[in-house]
Amino acid sequence: MREIYYDELTGIYNRRFLYYWVDNEIKRANRFATKFGLIVIDLDDFREINNNYGHLEGDKVLIEFSNFLKGTVREVDSLVRYGGDEFIVLVPNTDARGIMEVAQRILESLNKTEIANHKIHCSIGFALYPDDGMDIETLINQADRLMYQAKKEGKNRIGLKAEIIRKIELPPRIFIGRENEINWCFKQLKEYNAIFICGEAGVGKTRLALEIKNLYPDSRYLRANSYAALNAVPYHPFCNMFREFIHRDFVTVQRVLRQIPEVHRQEIIKLLPEDKVAFTKVEELDKYRLFESMSIFFNRLTEILLPSTVLLLIDDLHWSDYASCELLDFLIRRIPKNLKILCTYRIEEIKNSSLSQFIGIWARENLFSKIELAPLNSVQTFKLLEMIMGNVSQSLSKFIYDLSGGNPFYIEELLRELERENKIFYNGKEWVLLSEKELKIPSGIEATILRKIQFLDEETKQFLEICAVYGQEFNDEIIALSAQKNIGETIDAIDRLLKLGFIKERTKDYFFFSEDIVRQVVYKNIARGNLMKYHHQVGLAIERYFNTRLSSYYEQLAYHFTIANEPAKALHYSKQAGLKCKENYAHKQAVEFFINALKFEENLDEIFKIKSNLADVYYLMGENEKAIKNLDDCLKINPNDYKIYNKIAQIY
Repeated sequence: MREIYYDELTGIYNRRFLYYWVDNEIKRANRFATKFGLIVIDLDDFREINNNYGHLEGDKVLIEFSNFLKGTVREVDSLVRYGGDEFIVLVPNTDARGIMEVAQRILESLNKTEIANHKIHCSIGFALYPDDGMDIETLINQADRLMYQAKKEGKNRIGLKAEIIRKIELPPRIFIGRENEINWCFKQLKEYNAIFICGEAGVGKTRLALEIKNLYPDSRYLRANSYAALNAVPYHPFCNMFREFIHRDFVTVQRVLRQIPEVHRQEIIKLLPEDKVAFTKVEELDKYRLFESMSIFFNRLTEILLPSTVLLLIDDLHWSDYASCELLDFLIRRIPKNLKILCTYRIEEIKNSSLSQFIGIWARENLFSKIELAPLNSVQTFKLLEMIMGNVSQSLSKFIYDLSGGNPFYIEELLRELERENKIFYNGKEWVLLSEKELKIPSGIEATILRKIQFLDEETKQFLEICAVYGQEFNDEIIALSAQKNIGETIDAIDRLLKLGFIKERTKDYFFFSEDIVRQVVYKNIARGNLMKYHHQVGLAIERYFNTRLSSYYEQLAYHFTIANEPAKALHYSKQAGLKCKENYAHKQAVEFFINALKFEENLDEIFKIKSNLADVYYLMGENEKAIKNLDDCLKINPNDYKIYNKIAQIY
């Protein structure tokens, strides 16, 4: 009679014993007010073993798996082969925590073990009497449902009830692990009016700067973002600052402008978005008068907003153009008492930047205080993970810290990758890592971003690449025009990119890359043919979208059409951008645009004009030899132009 309860192949109990045991266990549980549980285990992809190695090999795996279970569960637990590759562990006198511990032990042990020389995984579901059912059919159905849920979520895990499922929350709501740095900044801002926050990409420079504003509850916050794609555009961080300030508080901007002298108001208006200006613009811009006007603007703003503190964040200062650095050089020496300037820059990018020509001087003159932001340590990393995920196992925390080196951006990207690959899951008590043996984790931030891109569908990837080519904050309309797609498709793509963490929302209508290094990596890996096409499409979109105020976009259009290799448009906008930069005393940028125009210009009369303008700029920069060289070139084209002789005489 005893033989009828055993499975012939594996030697463990069979389905008949299951019904016998549960029937008796229900009676015992009711009598003594105890609980018991069922754990359903199904081998993942077992069919592949039968198909690839034959049924005899499959039987061998089932036998060894049964032996593995015997050595893993408690002595009081019973094992049942429910059918095929499905097993049930009968767990007497337990509760929810106890049954989860048994299930977790099975899963973790299996991930460290080979079964008959095969790497085997399983999906697990469970049920508890009487919580999940009062009869065997209900209990098995509940355990089966959770087991299939585990299969659906990626296999090699325990299916969990909805009320205990935990979700990863990215980005974290609260800033973790930088308490000492925040306190340091607060103390330094009592002595200095400017703080520079530097560090590697993704270390949290901007987030620290944003947290500092919480130290000033009544503060007004201005943000001037610098972009790599705009570093040929004079004063672009300050133009971005005005654009955002006007969007948030147009009344205050108007109030300040009306209270400063007309000559200075006209200078500042040159930096305002053309569609927002309620005053008449003038055509000329005097550099030092502009600088003085900006100083007056900030002084008047701080007076109006007293006793509030005004915080100006210049983010990614290493991407700022030379003219912006000159303006900052002027302002940083004349900061009113209740204006605090916060600048962030990336250490590895400063060497060849415009900033490199100023920061040493500012440091020697003690005009700012600097903090170099280090990665998080292991304890801070653990706290950050707990904020993002809830309870985290020490082994998972150590694994992520060792890989990320404590870089917060890399930590977040690793979590997204592990979750996407279903390599971590919540076991009812804490988040745990599955076996490391099969993990394919990118070795650094760039590799992580590239791997993330690989899993995008082609349409979403195209939208991402176009956003990278556009290179600055964007809205759905400009991206729709650039991608040549309808607005509905564009909004859907932007939503997907938001969910995947590629971009973030600045305001209701504007978006930006979560980290500029994300944009850099995306841009660097666009195929050459697509790159030219995208720059062409973005250039056309800017012409169409900003057609009433194109002068504000001459520099960007020159850049886009140059890369798109469209000679006529590249020439036209390079000349216009050069003249604009010359008028705005952005001499270095003017030289770059005029030289670029010469690459495309074939008409001698036009070459003459460009060379003459180049000579003017070089003369203003004090580079007389280069000025003479360009004037000599003009005389070769037209030896009788007396104006050129006058310019040469003026230089000598």
